[in-house]
Amino acid sequence: RTQLLQLGTLCRAPAAVVGFAKAPPELSGVPHNRPRSGTMAATDAASATPAAPAAGPTEQVLAALGDVTPDTAAPEAPNTTFCIVGGPMGAMEEDAAEYVASKVLSGERTHYTRAELGSWAHSEGSLTVLGKAIASCPGMVEIDFANIVAGRREAQAVAAYRALADQLEPLRGKIRLVDFSYNAIGPRGLAPLRGLLLEQTALEELIMVRCGVSGATQESIADLLLFRGALDRPAPGAAPAAADAPLPPAMATRLRRLIFDNNLAKDQGAQAMARIIRHSPDLEEFQMGMSRVESAGAIALMDAIRALPRPNLRRIDVHDNVFGEAAGPAVAATVSPAVVPALEEFLASDLMLHDGGVAMVARSLLGLPVEPTGDDAADLTPDPAALKRPLRVLSLGGNDVVVDGAAMPFVALLLRELPALQEMRLAVNDMGFAVRLLADALRQRRAAGRPDIRLLDISGNLCHPKALNDVVDACIECGVAQLEIGGNFGSEERVQGWADRAAAAGGATTISTSGGEMEPEEEDTEAEEEEAYEHVALPELRTPADAAVDALADELAKATVEE
Repeated sequence: RTQLLQLGTLCRAPAAVVGFAKAPPELSGVPHNRPRSGTMAATDAASATPAAPAAGPTEQVLAALGDVTPDTAAPEAPNTTFCIVGGPMGAMEEDAAEYVASKVLSGERTHYTRAELGSWAHSEGSLTVLGKAIASCPGMVEIDFANIVAGRREAQAVAAYRALADQLEPLRGKIRLVDFSYNAIGPRGLAPLRGLLLEQTALEELIMVRCGVSGATQESIADLLLFRGALDRPAPGAAPAAADAPLPPAMATRLRRLIFDNNLAKDQGAQAMARIIRHSPDLEEFQMGMSRVESAGAIALMDAIRALPRPNLRRIDVHDNVFGEAAGPAVAATVSPAVVPALEEFLASDLMLHDGGVAMVARSLLGLPVEPTGDDAADLTPDPAALKRPLRVLSLGGNDVVVDGAAMPFVALLLRELPALQEMRLAVNDMGFAVRLLADALRQRRAAGRPDIRLLDISGNLCHPKALNDVVDACIECGVAQLEIGGNFGSEERVQGWADRAAAAGGATTISTSGGEMEPEEEDTEAEEEEAYEHVALPELRTPADAAVDALADELAKATVEE
């Protein structure tokens, strides 16, 4: 996070963000990043580096804070984010916190609706002061606590958490967003923070990236989020509700975003997360990548998503887990257009789904039966809703899609048929010469008048130069903005030749090897594999009209026989 913040500072022109003279750089390219929701307002040049008051902070405090200072925005253009992200990113003690929050504590500026405290190792005293300042803002609804105790010992961190939560008690039931990312939140860390989750009935966004959340801690989080006081207790003599029973409407959460990447959840944590999902009908974005979830947890998560109508669910990111092929049917059923009609991004790389599981997922994304029925008419007639869905980003890399497996034709059909698709990521599979199907799909997509693809990633697929050459030609012909081919077979000279060809065609296509170094060419192996590979034509999908014509023909034939 620190490196990304520094990189952002170099890459962006300075802009004052609400609260302080130095703006935290946007990290829009980071998968786990959430959008900044506060109003951004630039200050004039004279106020960009305000002088410290003559009496107040010591030289040591000013040196420790760097260029982080109290808010200097003009009253006619007030900022809405109380932000202390930036500075030297060291320890912040109580005296420094009193200085940066002075205008809030004095009552001069209490109009803030969002607070960002990260990139400092706050002490107990610092968070006591800042918590008091935040709680004094009547409109405060978003709190970003990411990376607030970096480097502190466990006892110090727990005390700091408790101090912050105690001060924020007046905001219970009002907070809309909480971000705990990059803090150590085990059972001991969660205990003092329970007040920030308990009975937060207005909470819409909960972000906990890389917090070390274990399965047991995830269960505690679910208990806190779903606790509703008296509503949570069954009537006298009534049987307790089943664990997977939906909550009454008055008890459902308002959660729209659940971001829990890079934790230690495993199946226990996934099953606890499934409880939250079952009771969150408004869910729009769900991320639980890199969390060591296996088949049982995966099936629980997918079943929970399907348990309620999901008209608003736009993003599902479960990459880099251990779902296995056993979870393939559950994953496939979940991404059906009937379940998630508004799906825009599906990131399912490195799940160990294998070729069979990816085939199921690809068929479901097309609105086809997950398992072939043997009836060509049914097996190749997609749900029209699938071809209208706004799916823009699809990642199926690292799932062992093989050159002669069942998945590849349907993966290519996705590339050809989905009109909103902009990015298809298929890195680190074993597609080999079968990538020629992707070249066919691109040309047929262009012929059908569908929008051009922005990114096609086939890096690390053991592709030989002849197959790559076909894909490169198709990408240049069809206006693909970027083709990733690193980690396949090919010399530097050949790659340069492809790049020159793209440049000569107008430069609309970039040929990149950032996905890995190219492997030396092996002509003997290439010839053998090309001979063994049987290039098949892409299946022709049918339309409901085709099915109607077939049905009419059958009826006519039947009537003729009867006559």
